[in-house]
Amino acid sequence: MVESLLWPDQDVWPAAPGLCAPSLPPAHRTAHKQIYYSDKYFDEHYGYQHVMSPRELSKQVPKTHLMSEEEWRRLGVQQSLGWVRYMIHEPEPHLLLFRRPLPKEQQK
Repeated sequence: MVESLLWPDQDVWPAAPGLCAPSLPPAHRTAHKQIYYSDKYFDEHYGYQHVMSPRELSKQVPKTHLMSEEEWRRLGVQQSLGWVRYMIHEPEPHLLLFRRPLPKEQQK
């Protein structure tokens, strides 16, 4: 089970041109600055990163399906290309779990 975490603010990879929501509503602009990104960690096939959204944004995170890239970018989450939301952590819906396949040469 994943413990509830508070992560320090970290640099975020810029999104690819055209994939960022350029006109977030005013409430989202403030919340966007309160999104926290974990350090990345890896297994033999994937890189992983957890994103913690603020309470006001977490109310907009669907509980019935995994968000598409368009949906999570619209909330203000910024990730480089290739990241996929792969699991819903029901005890902490504000915690968004992402993974990305490692390049073939890095896979074990």
